[in-house]
Amino acid sequence: MKKFVFPAIAETCDGFANYCVSFPDLQGCTTTGNTLEECRRNAVEALELHLSGMLLDGDKIPEPSSEDSFELTSDELVFLVEVTLEEVNEVTVPLSLPLDLYTQAQVAGVDFSSAFLRGVKAELQLQ
Repeated sequence: MKKFVFPAIAETCDGFANYCVSFPDLQGCTTTGNTLEECRRNAVEALELHLSGMLLDGDKIPEPSSEDSFELTSDELVFLVEVTLEEVNEVTVPLSLPLDLYTQAQVAGVDFSSAFLRGVKAELQLQ
């Protein structure tokens, strides 16, 4: 398990919610809420999803900024969001197979992940 703590900035916004939340260190990680409490709950979920995706993709997680490093406007506030995630020890590997081999494996009900793992272990001479 690994703990992450990132600053989030909430600001009032026009539209379908009263507040918008963004994570300055994580481009594209945003959420909204009608109350600040809802924003805090939604921010935890948004951070979990964003960081989980980064870890699964093998992306480097940036160092979080200090919460006092931002120049805020009068309608913004900063708060820290903490999440704990399972450490990822797997990676997704793109794989291409000849169509006829793929079709035969599908018909036979081959579990591609297990078959690939056995093949890599055999190639490396691992048990």
